[in-house]
Amino acid sequence: MKAMNYANEHSYFIPMIDAADIFKYSAAGTGLPLYKPYKKANGSSPMRADKDLFSSMFRFCLETAELECTYGSLKKGNFSQSVDDEIMLNGCTDALVCVTFDYAFREYNKFKWDSGRKGTLYVRAGYAYKDGMIIDQDGNKYEIADCACVCNHKLIAIITSSNTGRDNDERESVPVENNVLDSAVSSFFDYDETGRQYVRKKLVRKNGNESHAKIYTEKSSNEIR
Repeated sequence: MKAMNYANEHSYFIPMIDAADIFKYSAAGTGLPLYKPYKKANGSSPMRADKDLFSSMFRFCLETAELECTYGSLKKGNFSQSVDDEIMLNGCTDALVCVTFDYAFREYNKFKWDSGRKGTLYVRAGYAYKDGMIIDQDGNKYEIADCACVCNHKLIAIITSSNTGRDNDERESVPVENNVLDSAVSSFFDYDETGRQYVRKKLVRKNGNESHAKIYTEKSSNEIR
């Protein structure tokens, strides 16, 4: 029983990150945010590991003791389980990272949208969504207004709906007041006048079937690997 408790105490959640996500943020000159503020009852907002990213488990093994020894000077930032520390990790560590290669890095990439928000957020390569704003390599910040963000007639971010074709279904409906795609030409997105929403552009094939316009691939998953 003691051995099992020891093994549990010395097992850690580690980030599982797709390499395309690293490219998305690094292209905008920033790092992928592994932590986010957690509002406590006393009004403080310590940083906590993002549970959606720390989804892989590094279980106790013979290497664990060596790692804890090697990163001893960084224990507070990597292996701490104390909720009183400046950074709340809850048994997480960023000393180890699991990297996957499932996705490509495209001209427009999906970003994790704020919790509770409808629609899908696409951001142009060279920009990133962070702390509620669009940022670029120079640190400039842009606000998403009315489901889109345009700079110098260039579409840099857009929120699309996914309920087209399903009448009276508002689960993913994101209404748009003023269409900006007239001034910012896009090969991948359309404005649906009936639903007053942005959608992925569809192409009609020779056989009559429809498919989404394929967003240009900057780097394939194999190239990233």
